Amino acid sequence: GKLPFDGETPIAVALKHLQAEPLQPKAIKPDIPKGVNDIIMKAIRKDQSQRYQTAQDFLNDLRRVLVEPAGGFFADELEQEDSPTKKMVALGEEITEEDEDLAKKKNGRNSNKKSEKLTFSLAVITSVLIVGVLAYFIVVKILMPFLSGGDESEFIVGYYIGKNIEEVKKEIPAGIEYQIDETVNEAPAGQVVDQYPEQGKPIKYEGNNPIRLTVSKGPALVTIVDLTGEKKGEAERILRYDFGLIPKAEEVFDDLIPIGHVVRTEPEAGEQVEPGSEVLVYVSKGPEIKTVLVPNLIGLTQEEADQAIIDAGLAKGKIFPEEGRYYGEKIVKQSPQPGEEVNEGTPVDIYFSDKVNVDYVLQYPDPMYYGDIVDIYVEITPSDTGKTEVLMEDIVSRIDFPLVLKIPVPYGGTTKTKVFMDQKLEDSFTIDEKGNVTYDR
Repeated sequence: GKLPFDGETPIAVALKHLQAEPLQPKAIKPDIPKGVNDIIMKAIRKDQSQRYQTAQDFLNDLRRVLVEPAGGFFADELEQEDSPTKKMVALGEEITEEDEDLAKKKNGRNSNKKSEKLTFSLAVITSVLIVGVLAYFIVVKILMPFLSGGDESEFIVGYYIGKNIEEVKKEIPAGIEYQIDETVNEAPAGQVVDQYPEQGKPIKYEGNNPIRLTVSKGPALVTIVDLTGEKKGEAERILRYDFGLIPKAEEVFDDLIPIGHVVRTEPEAGEQVEPGSEVLVYVSKGPEIKTVLVPNLIGLTQEEADQAIIDAGLAKGKIFPEEGRYYGEKIVKQSPQPGEEVNEGTPVDIYFSDKVNVDYVLQYPDPMYYGDIVDIYVEITPSDTGKTEVLMEDIVSRIDFPLVLKIPVPYGGTTKTKVFMDQKLEDSFTIDEKGNVTYDR
């Protein structure tokens, strides 16, 4: 828009309001109809009495100019001059002293009137500015659609494709109906992807033909499949190539799912996501391994030891010697050792003796050298103590052979054994807890 007057300072603008005539709108925009031009010029007349006196008068002319844009229906009013009527002296008539005095008084009164007019004009400057803004609104919002060939009862459809539906709703005025259809589309959810009518088409207010807007619901969703128990590589292949998703693996502890297999996904199976979404695949790395300290079981009974093992998160192991019953007897050895740090669930073996009796079969020697009765003497040296002990010293009849010797062997160790018959060394060997024998000769 353009203001009626402009200047370098507010005072310069005010003086132009008092002394200058505003430039007619047609001089700025020649294609403005004459009727519109006349309405604006009348609305900003300097003399208040020559402007519109009521809003109804203003509205009547606006309605009339829509029918008669060429104007001319109040041109005579705009051509009247705002000037006082002067008395003309007849030819040949003499001017007397009284006439001169009367003229001076009239001139004085005219000067006072000019001063009053100046004050009044300053007071209405603000009104003129407001009228100018109003005139701009009338031309742009009311008359221009008419001048461009439109109809005040019609709305010109805009271009809505690519905009968000909420933004489009704000652009459509009240009185214009619209219909929204949703569709699966690659465009983001909420974006208008099609419209009818097309841009520039007029539609009537309160009409029966709404604007049809097709709005994207976003791409077709993908349903997450259940991959529990699948191998990691196979699960990633299915997600990536069968469903167009992006797998991301993360290892977790799990007591049931084998190592390297899928425990679960996030989003979970059955949920729907957009193509190209990231799916977190949780892969088992086996049960979580915790370490515990082995309790001291030495000196406890079997029942006491069993409870201590369970309380520590360990498992009951073997009992040695295996063939015995040990109600009330005390444990003399354990494995693992007291205070040792082991994985949770590790079995603990207990010993009610620190040695195991290993059978060794002693055959009757060559009859050429021995009689029916033989003097037997057996000595042993366990590896845990290194001390030599007598295992047997007895006279044995020939008919008692073969003779079974129970040689005590320390767990995890060996026992050096020597067998004498009739004071002669018959056998010398080393035996372990499993009965393996190594002879010295």
